[in-house]
Amino acid sequence: MENAGIVGLMRILKNDPRYLNSYSMSESAVKFDPKVLDNFSDLYFKFFIKNYGQVIRYSKIINEENWLRTLEDKDFREFDEKDLKRLTDWFDNIVKYSANSASYKKVIKFINSDFDVKAEVKSCNKKIRTLNKKNFLTKNSDEAKEILQKLINQLLKIIEYFSTSQAKKYFPAKTLNYIIINKAWNGVSFLNPQTKNLDFYEDYQNYFVVPVQEYLQEDHAKDKYVCSTCGRPVKKLKYSYGFINNMGYDLNKKTSNAWNFKNDLYICPICQFLYSLIPAGFTYNMRGQGIFINENSSIRNLQGKNDLVFSNMMRKISDSTRTSPYRALSAAFKDEEASGQHAPLGNIQLITYDTDHYNFQIVPIVASKVLTKAVEHTYNMKQTGE
Repeated sequence: MENAGIVGLMRILKNDPRYLNSYSMSESAVKFDPKVLDNFSDLYFKFFIKNYGQVIRYSKIINEENWLRTLEDKDFREFDEKDLKRLTDWFDNIVKYSANSASYKKVIKFINSDFDVKAEVKSCNKKIRTLNKKNFLTKNSDEAKEILQKLINQLLKIIEYFSTSQAKKYFPAKTLNYIIINKAWNGVSFLNPQTKNLDFYEDYQNYFVVPVQEYLQEDHAKDKYVCSTCGRPVKKLKYSYGFINNMGYDLNKKTSNAWNFKNDLYICPICQFLYSLIPAGFTYNMRGQGIFINENSSIRNLQGKNDLVFSNMMRKISDSTRTSPYRALSAAFKDEEASGQHAPLGNIQLITYDTDHYNFQIVPIVASKVLTKAVEHTYNMKQTGE
């Protein structure tokens, strides 16, 4: 988990060109400028939006803008039943669904706009139902064209609303909180259902980052306790592993899990911050499956091997959200072998995440050969059962 957090930190800083020179890496350590912590929550969510945001509903709202404008430019001369079906499916499954979702209701207060999306969606819904009446396009072509002109104009305004800087900041991040981030940790900060701060950017910054900044400014010469992960001195026994999925327990409810009912597995704010970066260090698909290579020879190799898998997953995930992490893994090592780096897939320590559980394994050389060959084969739904 610590190594995954380290990879996550480097990915987040690399994700924004402004911070490429804010950290340095050796074979056994990563050092970064504490100034990056000042607005780290922005960097944190920006990473997930840039890499995973391409396949969520939000991106599918704004991606149809060019098509709608093309229809408008052609004055709907070529608009037919096929186009109507595409328009209806997109509106029902993407636009209307998003506008009525719980995530939208929680985020709308952070969007500085008087535009009433729900009212516009309701109005668009009536027009689309009218257009979908049997033979309406052919029997009432002039009326249909007039409705289409009004409808497309409204839809473009909805897209414009979702394309504002605030919308781009909040809508996709809110979705990814419950698709990607909560696969690694849960129950605290913005993933705590009882949190008082509904702005998850502020909540993450205050819960995970500010304690690190305060810790770095304090004198710890007289601290009584030590972090059970890194050994740094701590004044109070405040933070624990309990928020990491399947790796800790609630200290207030399960004291019997500790020796003599007294827990000593407390951590410092720096380690808590590091563990919050686990979801950025793992490579996930959009089905709750993840993978991480625990390469312990050096940080450089740790980052390199995981980034190979990550880049392969990001290339394939836009084509199919059902892409297997194992396929991304074997494809990554095939690419590395082709480049002449000769990094064997066999005998690596592999951690996979599936159905809310971690699995730890060493990939045997025989299995690695099967995986490498498997990536060359295209499987259909009948063969995989999916």
